[in-house]
Amino acid sequence: MGRRSGMADELHVGTAAPFQIWDNGVAYTESCRGILDVGEGFIRLKLGRRPVTLWGDKLEVLSYTGGRLLIRGDIKRVEFDG
Repeated sequence: MGRRSGMADELHVGTAAPFQIWDNGVAYTESCRGILDVGEGFIRLKLGRRPVTLWGDKLEVLSYTGGRLLIRGDIKRVEFDG
């Protein structure tokens, strides 16, 4: 097996905190350590070691239990802070 590219490593948050964004506007993760901030047009999350900000319209937290988080809305952009 070959060595993974640096690009793939940059897409991981912390050690293994991936999330998925589906076509229906729902984002899902099982690795949320906390909701840091919610404001007009954004939700900031703690995933792994780095915060992640989801930017968009009509964003809402559908559920958050035991690290599992569902967010719905028109997600325009994702920023990995840090």
